[in-house]
Amino acid sequence: MPAEKDLYFPPEDEAWAVSHIPGAELRVIPAIWGHFAGHDSNPKDTEFIDAGLKELLAKPGGLA
Repeated sequence: MPAEKDLYFPPEDEAWAVSHIPGAELRVIPAIWGHFAGHDSNPKDTEFIDAGLKELLAKPGGLA
């Protein structure tokens, strides 16, 4: 889950990586904070990440 404005791990680079991993899914955090999105600085970022993790863990083979 890269952030929309992440300059360390740009979504475009992660899209390339995901295209080479079977079953992988790219979800881009819609945040302006770049690499710092998800550091509990913005509740909306945290909600987005938490929702994605909950969906992942609820899938067959997840940890839940």
